[in-house]
Amino acid sequence: MAWNEIDGNTLQMFAGGRRNLDVFARTLGKGTCDCDVIGVAQDRLVNPLQFDRGLSHLSPSGGRETFFFGNHQQKVLNLELKAHLNRVGVGALVEIIAIPTGSVITGLSVGVYSMDDGLKFALKTRNGANLPATGQKFSVPKEGCPLDITAVAASATALQNIIAPAAANQSEHFVYAGYTNAVLNGNADVLVMELVTMPTSGIVTDFNIIVDLSYDTLLRIYA
Repeated sequence: MAWNEIDGNTLQMFAGGRRNLDVFARTLGKGTCDCDVIGVAQDRLVNPLQFDRGLSHLSPSGGRETFFFGNHQQKVLNLELKAHLNRVGVGALVEIIAIPTGSVITGLSVGVYSMDDGLKFALKTRNGANLPATGQKFSVPKEGCPLDITAVAASATALQNIIAPAAANQSEHFVYAGYTNAVLNGNADVLVMELVTMPTSGIVTDFNIIVDLSYDTLLRIYA
C-alpha cells in the first residue's frame, strides 16, 4: 500500500502520532505581516504508528475511537475547524482518527445530527485503508416517547455523501461492520473527512457529526 504525503489543504486533529508543533515553531519565519504566510508544519502521521504509542485504546489487541465533528467539539478546536473549512472551501481535508499499523477495521459508524443546507462531506482514508462496504442506516427521532428507531440497508456510497438528515426532527446513523473479507492494513493510515460541497449560504456554520472507528491490531512491528 502506497504511502501518501499529506495534502496541503489538511487540518490534523486526530489523537496520537507526533505532537503538534508549538506556536513558536509554527510561526517561525512568518513575521508580523499578514501577507507573510510562510510557516513551519509537520505531518503528525508516522509509519509505523502503533496503537500502544499514544493512541487511545480500550483493550490489549484493539480499540475504539470517537471524533466529535462540529458542535460537540471543544470550543477552541471547533472554531479552528470551521475557520479551516471556510478558508479552504471545497477540497478541505480534516484528519480525524488515526488507524494503527497492522490493523483490521472492524466497525465504522457516522452519526449526523444536523448540518447546513447543501453542505456535504465525504469520509475516506489518506493511504487507502479498506473501509467496510455495507451497513445499515438508523433514523432516530430527536423527541417523542417511545423513541421509534427504524433501520434500512445503507450502501457504502453513503460515506461519500454525508448530508443533513432527511427530516429536521431526527438524526441519522450509518453503521458498517468490517468483519467480512476484512483486509489487514500494513501502513498506518488516518480517517479523513473531506468537504465536498459548500452550504447554499456559502459559509459553513453548522455541522454536528460523530464518527466512531473500531479496529483490531493483529501485527506489532518493533521499529
